[in-house]
Amino acid sequence: MHIQEYVETNNLTFDKAPFNNVDAAVLCALFYGRIENVIEGENDCDARRGVPVREFYKQEYFPGMFSDGITDQENKALLTTAAASPRFRDIKVYNVEVKDDANSDMQFAAATFSIDDNTDFVCFRGTDGTIHGWKEDFDMVFMDEVPSQGEAVDYLNRHYDIADSGELCQSLYVAGHSKGGNLAIYSSTMCADTVKGLIKTVYSFDGPGFKEDVLAALEDEWKKSPLDIKKFMPRDSMIGTIMSDNQDALVVKSDALLILQHSLYTWELEDNDFVYADNRSGLSEIFDDALSEWIHGASAAQRRTFVDVLFSVFSENELDTVNDLKSVKPADIRKILSSIKDVPEEDHEVMSELLSALLRSVVHTNHTHVRANVVNFMGNFGLDSPEDV
Repeated sequence: MHIQEYVETNNLTFDKAPFNNVDAAVLCALFYGRIENVIEGENDCDARRGVPVREFYKQEYFPGMFSDGITDQENKALLTTAAASPRFRDIKVYNVEVKDDANSDMQFAAATFSIDDNTDFVCFRGTDGTIHGWKEDFDMVFMDEVPSQGEAVDYLNRHYDIADSGELCQSLYVAGHSKGGNLAIYSSTMCADTVKGLIKTVYSFDGPGFKEDVLAALEDEWKKSPLDIKKFMPRDSMIGTIMSDNQDALVVKSDALLILQHSLYTWELEDNDFVYADNRSGLSEIFDDALSEWIHGASAAQRRTFVDVLFSVFSENELDTVNDLKSVKPADIRKILSSIKDVPEEDHEVMSELLSALLRSVVHTNHTHVRANVVNFMGNFGLDSPEDV
C-alpha cells in the first residue's frame, strides 16, 4: 500500500482515528498541487475558516494546479481521492503564501491545513520544478540562512505569535517534504517561544540537514526548548542525507530505486503506518560518507564558487526548469560541458579541486566501479583526476 491507497481506503474521520504519520505525508504531498494558482476565486482562503480540500477538485483548476513537471499525475490522482475522502475532504486550507524570486534564489510556499477547530497543520512545500528553487537548496551548504528559511520563521511568527493564540489553535503540527522538511525543522526551532509552545510535532520527510555552524545554533535552541522532531527517509535516501540535522531518522521501505525513492508516492505502508527498515541501504551510506567528507573539506567560499558556477552553466544553457533538464539531448551535452570548461581559471581551479576531493571520498569507500564513473565524469568536464588516487 502507498499513500494513494491509504487515502482511498481510510474513511475514518479524525475524531474516530487520530492524526498519524501517514496523514502528515499525505498533506505534504497534496500541497505539491499548486493551489496558489487557483485560489483567487476562493475568497475565503486567507481567512481562518479556509477552503475545504474538496473545493479544489474542479476540472478547470487542473492546468494551473498540476503544471510542475515532477509528479503532476500522482498529485492529481491524490487530490481526486482526497476530495472524496471523509477523512480529508473537509480539511480547510488557508494562509496560502508563495514567494518565488529568481534574483535571490528563493522558492518558498507555505499553507495551513485546519485539521479541526483546535489543531493546525503548517506545511512547507519542497523544491518545485524551477532551477533557481534547486539552487536555493545548494545554497544551504554555504549560507547561514537561505531566504526560504527566513520566510518560514516569519510565517509561523506572523500567524501564531499572538497574545491569545488559543483563539487560533491549541496544537500545531509543522511539516514538509524535501526542502520543506528542512524549513519545518528550522522555523520550528527559530520561531518565537509562544509559537514553540503550540507545536506538538515537527515532521521532516527526507529533508536535507544544515551546515555545521547553523546546526550548532539549532542544537543550542533544542537544549532550551526541546521539540518532538520526527524525521523519515527512504532506504536509498540521498536528499535526506545531505548535511546533518542530528535527528534519528525512521527508515522507510520504498518500491522505487535510488533517487526515485525521494518521492512520497513510493513509500510503503501497512496498518496505517509506514513499513520501516532496520537501516539505510549501503548505497545511501556511501553517498552520505562521500558527500559529508567533501563538504567538510571545502571552505564556505569554495562551496559558494562551486554552486554559483554550476548554476551559471544551467542559466547560460537556458536550463531553467527540471523539464528543461529532462529534455536535454545527447547532442546538447557537448555544449553544456564546453560551458564548464570555459569558466574563469580561478573558478575552474576550485571546481577541479572540489571534484577531486569528491573522488578521493568515493575512493575511500573502496567501490572501484563508482570511482571509474567519477574519473570518467571529471574527464568529460576537462578536469584532471588527482594523482594520489
